[in-house]
Amino acid sequence: MPSTHSATITFFATYILLAATYLPVHHSFPLNSTSRVVPVLITFPWAVMIVMSRVWLGHHTWAQVLAGSAYGVVFAFVWYALWTGGLNEYGKVVEKEFANRMFI
Repeated sequence: MPSTHSATITFFATYILLAATYLPVHHSFPLNSTSRVVPVLITFPWAVMIVMSRVWLGHHTWAQVLAGSAYGVVFAFVWYALWTGGLNEYGKVVEKEFANRMFI
């Protein structure tokens, strides 16, 4: 069974890399390279340590953490593509409809 810890942390690290690289920076942050580099510099070593800890602690084999990590990377790219491809607009519509139904 692939490591779900590895899949999850690798998903987050990959998605943060994609977001920091391609998405616009929020207006409350300074527009410099620090706001794009620091999140990646924090999450990638953290992700590597978590993935490696799964083997060190004896919970998984290297093959299992590599399979989980591959799943996390692939799913991060798919989710990023869906989100930037318009899924976020659908989410806004669903959220508005849900809010309307809650207060009727």
